[in-house]
Amino acid sequence: MKYVLLITIILSLTSCAFKKLKNSPGSSEKTAKVQTQSGLDELEELEKEKKPVSKRKKARMSLIDTDSDGQISYREYMISKKNTFKRLDANGDGFLTIEELKARRFKAKSDRLKR
Repeated sequence: MKYVLLITIILSLTSCAFKKLKNSPGSSEKTAKVQTQSGLDELEELEKEKKPVSKRKKARMSLIDTDSDGQISYREYMISKKNTFKRLDANGDGFLTIEELKARRFKAKSDRLKR
């Protein structure tokens, strides 16, 4: 998931850089192609450096990826966020308060210490 987001960000940045270079006065497409190619080279390097995915990350992925296709759709992501909100909203009023967030943070810290 982390790598997918990173790749998406890099691709969008290189795309924006290409558009800026292409639309700026006096720029040549050759310069834009060089900029884009260097971004693609960086992306390839990142893909080569992929580290093995931890069991914890796989478990998180499986919780969100409800249809087990190895990808998280927008719908699956939004359902996950909705469930997270419900879990944080201790009194069920549809709003998160500072007290609810602090209580959750305290609980998370105490759970980590128990491990």
